[in-house]
Amino acid sequence: MKTSYHSILRRHVGYSADLSTVAVKATADDGKGFVEELRIESLRLHTNHKRGNQRTSKSRQHGDGRVNDWEPTLHGYFQFLVESRAVYASIETVVGTCEGYSPLAELKSSGLERTPALDNDIAWLSVRLARDNPAEAVGPGAEYARHLMRLSKEDIPAFVCHFYNTYFAHSAGGREIGKKVSALLLNNYELKFYKWANLQGSMIHTKDALNRIADKWSKDEKASCLNETAQAFEYSTKILREITETKNT
Repeated sequence: MKTSYHSILRRHVGYSADLSTVAVKATADDGKGFVEELRIESLRLHTNHKRGNQRTSKSRQHGDGRVNDWEPTLHGYFQFLVESRAVYASIETVVGTCEGYSPLAELKSSGLERTPALDNDIAWLSVRLARDNPAEAVGPGAEYARHLMRLSKEDIPAFVCHFYNTYFAHSAGGREIGKKVSALLLNNYELKFYKWANLQGSMIHTKDALNRIADKWSKDEKASCLNETAQAFEYSTKILREITETKNT
């Protein structure tokens, strides 16, 4: 079963085409705080990405008329989980070990943490794939994790941008990807990566925490956070592409 890669990417970002068309008209002056500005910036970049794909689609069509067919593989999906774990582990290590005076302390125990769930899923899939070698992030997830660790020391607002985009994209479009891959490869088995104790409550709590952090920022710090959105989008796209890989790493 083949699916357009870019339709999957749109689900991962977590925004519909209809929302994208009105995103640029929205403002953050509706009581939702800085998180709304982050959402709008993500929508704007997603809209531009989609338009760019539409302009170049004819030159990339295959003989059967489909563009960038998306065919997940079990080995690819396994590596996607491993690379994703590197990203979540880096974020959760930074947040979990920060001092109480750090603005990131607001994000501790958010309920959105994914590393333990990924550990469980990776172990389960390792048995299914009869893997002898330990799982290791060696691709875009490892690269992303290094970038996040650097930002945590040099640019907290930029780090917060990645925190927002990583967790909120997964809670929206990420779940749709999980359902599709589960149906295609896992006989509809639902991984723990896509389960939360209280997703809605955790998201509300985390949005409030992000807004409290941003309330103390200068205009330049807010700009640094927003400007990092394109980098978050680029890294997440690279990791998502792992799902279609066929080689066993």
